[in-house]
Amino acid sequence: MLGEYAPSKRRGLVSSVIALGSNSGTLLASFVWLLMVQMDEASFKEWGWRVPFMGSILIALFAVYIRFHVKETPVFEKQKNEMMKLRLNNEKHMKKDERSFWQRSRAFWTMVGLRIGENGPSYLAQGFIVGYVTKILLLDKSVATTAVMIASLVGFLVIPLAGYLSDKFGRCITYRMFCLLLMIYAFPAFMLLDSKNEIIVILTIIVGMSLASLGIFGVQAAWGVELFGVKNRYTKMAFAKELGSILSGGTAPMVASALLAYYGTWWPIATYFVLTAGIGFVTTFFAPETRGRDLNKIEDAI
Repeated sequence: MLGEYAPSKRRGLVSSVIALGSNSGTLLASFVWLLMVQMDEASFKEWGWRVPFMGSILIALFAVYIRFHVKETPVFEKQKNEMMKLRLNNEKHMKKDERSFWQRSRAFWTMVGLRIGENGPSYLAQGFIVGYVTKILLLDKSVATTAVMIASLVGFLVIPLAGYLSDKFGRCITYRMFCLLLMIYAFPAFMLLDSKNEIIVILTIIVGMSLASLGIFGVQAAWGVELFGVKNRYTKMAFAKELGSILSGGTAPMVASALLAYYGTWWPIATYFVLTAGIGFVTTFFAPETRGRDLNKIEDAI
């Protein structure tokens, strides 16, 4: 919705605001967890564990309230009116698309590839690595949580900057840059984590989250909207993003844990990190540059 409301020249910047919502949730969750770890075990088991759940209920109710008071975008309303005119004129069937299934689905699979390049590294950076620092390196729980909280604060700069860069230089080159940086980051990151120096560990997590969970997601918001035509935009984009998430982010911590258990060292995990980011990197060479695209177009961008 933000993407459809935004002016075309600033669509990347405006759309990136949606990532600030997710980032705010991470910041709030980290802050609450820092408070929770200060509690004694008895108090936490008795009532402390309920606090995050009660807070999430309030946030969900607030989100529902906002949704009921948000109007549909002009792009959606225009498409709805045009479809109504077609029905009134008994023109229900548009010209048949003669392209093959794969040709018609190129935008969809492009979005899946881009999502894998973002979601896999994101879950590894803010999920697996946090557990790795605590359970394998045996550092205090507050170290990783502090790093995530600081990274979330940094995100309020990184996310809009990424959106701005995508407006200035294009979605494709900006996304590719973040994927490349993630590929470069993976192996040095685990070397630095193994130093067990708390400051170095915190900085390493911050850099990883800034690239994967924050920066690249800030670019993806506008690009995802522009890849699809207006008729099925939300359905295709949502399905593609969730499929990409299932194939990468949802399974990434489990795959990383299995690799660690089998090999007993971090290098296969770093390789897996590079692989997921690499899928996003390669996908950018097959994706169209969509900066400034007219969102009223019915056809997909590719």
